[in-house]
Amino acid sequence: MAAKDKIEEAVEWYRADSPLYEELALLVESVVKEMLKQKKVNYHNITHRAKTVERYKEKASKEKYKDPRSEIMDMAGVRVITYIDSDAKKVEEIVRSLFKIIPEHSKDKTEELGTDRVGYRSIHCVCTLGEDRLALPENKKFTDRCFEVQIRTILQHAWAEFDHDRNYKFKGVLPDKLKRRLAVVAGNLELLDWTFESIAGSIDEYTIEVHKKTAKGDLSTRITSASLKVYLGKKFEGLVDKGLFPDLVDDARIIGELSTVGIVTLEQLDKAIPGDFVEVSVEQNCIETYLGTLRDVMVIFDADTYFEQAWQKSWNVLSPESVNLLKHYGIEIDNYIKKYDLEIQEYLPDYEMPDYEPPEYEPDYEPPEEEPPDYEPPEEEPPEEELSEEEPSEDPAPEEKPEG
Repeated sequence: MAAKDKIEEAVEWYRADSPLYEELALLVESVVKEMLKQKKVNYHNITHRAKTVERYKEKASKEKYKDPRSEIMDMAGVRVITYIDSDAKKVEEIVRSLFKIIPEHSKDKTEELGTDRVGYRSIHCVCTLGEDRLALPENKKFTDRCFEVQIRTILQHAWAEFDHDRNYKFKGVLPDKLKRRLAVVAGNLELLDWTFESIAGSIDEYTIEVHKKTAKGDLSTRITSASLKVYLGKKFEGLVDKGLFPDLVDDARIIGELSTVGIVTLEQLDKAIPGDFVEVSVEQNCIETYLGTLRDVMVIFDADTYFEQAWQKSWNVLSPESVNLLKHYGIEIDNYIKKYDLEIQEYLPDYEMPDYEPPEYEPDYEPPEEEPPDYEPPEEEPPEEELSEEEPSEDPAPEEKPEG
């Protein structure tokens, strides 16, 4: 069969099957996203796309593809962008555990750069759903269909986006001077990736140190987001067991309020909390959040300073349970309610939440109009970079490490 006929046959085949690849991409994204949530892996963004028929035809027409239907494997694509490289490695491990990897088509582009080059960095995993998932009746239609998962840090993504934009707008070969400047940028971004990784590791070490000091009863640590969360988890364990929401929604705000009332160390906070606070909170059914609980503590500690200096109208509603708790500790909260125009939350008696009906699954998902462009470099270069429809020219990104 002539090459042109093969291309036309492949395009017509994909034209008929492209909706199925959209379903596959959406399925893979949802599976990966759920596992990232379960494993508590931090990530910046996760997106999916199916290649458009036009983009598939453009790619299939390249000379390097002798049989586009069997050689092109990224019709369905998912991208996960993390903050640091160690999290990208965790995502890769999760992807390998979830799906069947096709090793000859899966690469870590950083390793391909070797020791003396800089440029495009990303992990590319080409996969199938695997036997177990394909055994499910609803997944049998995805048999013999593969997809690609790209995993990179946000800085690696910044380089890829810039490089794609440069290749897309400028089809020719850049002068050596400009190539050198781009290589310097790539090197600096890689250095920043290492720096962020190091800082993240230092934060983890600090958190472990705070855990150890707190467990030993050493509360001399200054209040920070990390130290406060560790301390509250131990101090209010009894309230968490009763349903207190163990999260600081706005830790910077609450740390600022604590500082304003004169509480800057864990020891000072511990002294400000009444000895029987947990027991009384349970008796009064005052089970709220870390944020609300700490504000109750500050009002008990110094109500005047709190409302005059720290409050700043950041909230204006008190629960009836919180009112009773404050009154228990001798706070004339009614005076503050009147003076600062606070409200007491009202509850609807015997109110039942309506049954929740999730929206129907829609396989014909249409991505936003402005989705990221496809990135498809030439052979021996990063495959399709972006999750949308545009593809750069064959001009590769500069990879030579600059001297000096």
